Amino acid sequence: MAYNKNQPESIQKMFGSIAKQYDRTNSLLSFNMHRLWNKQLVKTVLKNGEGTLADLCCGTGEIADVYLKQCKQPIEAY
Repeated sequence: MAYNKNQPESIQKMFGSIAKQYDRTNSLLSFNMHRLWNKQLVKTVLKNGEGTLADLCCGTGEIADVYLKQCKQPIEAY
């Protein structure tokens, strides 16, 4: 399915159709470095103390998953 700006739900359907290959493609294109970058991002956010982490356009939620695994404080989901 193609994206249609007059049908916002079309982006959800389109992403849903590619989600399984999305992380694999990121791994291939970045030579698996994106995983290191994500871990370093979360480490830096947590090291800098309190704050809010907003993973906008989060794709498959990989950064949020890394954050949840490293975070020792309770979090709020919105």
